[in-house]
Amino acid sequence: MCKKYTIVYSKHSVEISQQRRTDLVYKIPYSDIKSKKYGFDILNPFIVYILYGRNNHGKDFIYVGKSKNGLATRPSSHEDKCKCWTTCYILTEQKERTFLNDGTIQYLEDKLCKQINTLGVYNNTTSTTTSGTANESDKNSCDLYLDEVEDMLNILGLDLFT
Repeated sequence: MCKKYTIVYSKHSVEISQQRRTDLVYKIPYSDIKSKKYGFDILNPFIVYILYGRNNHGKDFIYVGKSKNGLATRPSSHEDKCKCWTTCYILTEQKERTFLNDGTIQYLEDKLCKQINTLGVYNNTTSTTTSGTANESDKNSCDLYLDEVEDMLNILGLDLFT
């Protein structure tokens, strides 16, 4: 089945969503994250973010994090892990009728981190995640969510699944 996506550009940032779904994925330059000029109002405070950068030797670096306070401080507080962040991918949902909460974003962060580690393609600078924070129903919702956002991340240039 062919999926249809809506892609919206604002300044240097991109928002992608699938028609008739609440999933949202953003691609925002890291410099815009630091200056708090995202180009979009990301209303849901529950987010999972992936920082991406490449060092001078061509090695790809990743950091996976989560925030229950949106973009307020977390995504821009990891320069100790890598000085070369160029892009921040934000995984969230529309604020209304969201399944995201503190437990589900911890589950998503942990699952993404483990997936990245099994790939062996990126230098994953994430040192700690928490597991066991979601019930079975929430885990199922998270797994379905990851199935959907996988394609959206690929469209935006980040392949975490092959």
